[in-house]
Amino acid sequence: MSEEFKSLSRRGSRIRSIIQNEITTLLKDKVSLFILFIIPIAVLVTIGVGKVGAFTNPVNLWIIDFDNSTKSHEFIATMEEGDSITVTTNYDNPFTSPAQFQALAEEYLPTNELSAYIILQEGFEDDILANKSTTLVVYIDAIDVIAAFFAEFLIQIKLVDFQLENIVFESDIFYFPVMRPEIEYSNLLTIAAPMMLGLILFGTMTLVTTQCIVGDIALKRLMTTPLYTSEILIGKTISYSIVSLFQILLSLGILKIFSVPFYGLFLDIVFVCFLCSLTGITLGIFFSAISKTRMQSAQMFLLFFIVMFIFVMFVRVPYILPFLPVENTIRGFSNLAYRGLSLWETIDRILYLLGFSAAFFIFTLIHLWRKKEFV
Repeated sequence: MSEEFKSLSRRGSRIRSIIQNEITTLLKDKVSLFILFIIPIAVLVTIGVGKVGAFTNPVNLWIIDFDNSTKSHEFIATMEEGDSITVTTNYDNPFTSPAQFQALAEEYLPTNELSAYIILQEGFEDDILANKSTTLVVYIDAIDVIAAFFAEFLIQIKLVDFQLENIVFESDIFYFPVMRPEIEYSNLLTIAAPMMLGLILFGTMTLVTTQCIVGDIALKRLMTTPLYTSEILIGKTISYSIVSLFQILLSLGILKIFSVPFYGLFLDIVFVCFLCSLTGITLGIFFSAISKTRMQSAQMFLLFFIVMFIFVMFVRVPYILPFLPVENTIRGFSNLAYRGLSLWETIDRILYLLGFSAAFFIFTLIHLWRKKEFV
């Protein structure tokens, strides 16, 4: 028992030495410090002082019909045409009154359950047929600005279709979309924070850690000592995780300076940001372990990052997005900071980020075990 305790103590001492050595080396590396701290400051401040400028997934639309008329049903049918909008009405919930369905819509709008909802007031048909005009009450989720823009655009297109299909050219359908919650977009950073934070934290930590094993001569010397592969990975992962916490606090501090709203718990927001950094750390160490040169490792990072950026920003394939760390960070941060949800309510994002990190940690461990020069 005493020998086992001494063995554990020696392993702990070696891990502490690796952590101390890694942090000391990192602090002496001016390029790495520039990537970790200067780049976040430069990018976030630049966006923060920029102007607000502004495409996305199918819109989940609810329609509350108080009129229950021929024209209101025609309106619903028009909205249901095509794949761009998924429509749910109070008629899909036969045991729920229109008023109760409206209350549910108000409750779900700030969550991920709903993109927008429309209220068809009593007298909708009479207004169109008699008065030649009517007013729609439209509420749109304001948290995802790109999705909100897309939802409003699709609703406008569907309104035109409704007029054409029902030959009500003389009618004017007025609608004044209300954004909920009412977020003050005082600068571009308020809109871009979730995406930029995910890209910066993941990108910088991956880039820095791609150099932590490949070409590390001192590490190869350590391999001649009674050192376990797991100790190396644990030590390096903890080292960069400690540094990432300072980067996260710095980045969140800049967001607060530019009045980016945090409706959720600050510790929850830090946690999801940390998980984003952890995915970058474990992936970067994996790239570094399987590479033969520093250049090769950097090229792997560049390829992965560019492909992921394209999928997140432009080619939003539903079957790929759930597997991308940055996409999950964007959704997780938005849920916590902007929607005010709890960690449990965004547990799917949390579990994915944890699973991604664990998977690449294990992949790296298996590779180093099989790599002859590390035996």
